[in-house]
Amino acid sequence: MLKKTADKLALIMTRDVLRTSSEHYRNLNQSAADEIAEFISTLSKNLQEIISDEVTSAEVINAHRGQ
Repeated sequence: MLKKTADKLALIMTRDVLRTSSEHYRNLNQSAADEIAEFISTLSKNLQEIISDEVTSAEVINAHRGQ
């Protein structure tokens, strides 16, 4: 998957995770921000490696939200 697309998907997925009531990042600080940034970076890298360039971001988002 292209980096630009993977970055966008990582941000969308992270936003969805942070919106859940079970997530404990309500009081953000530098440490939490660093952890979130690392998560986004790792997720983007994994998406680039695992998902084919032919797969659209819409397909991934629909699969993610359909869980």
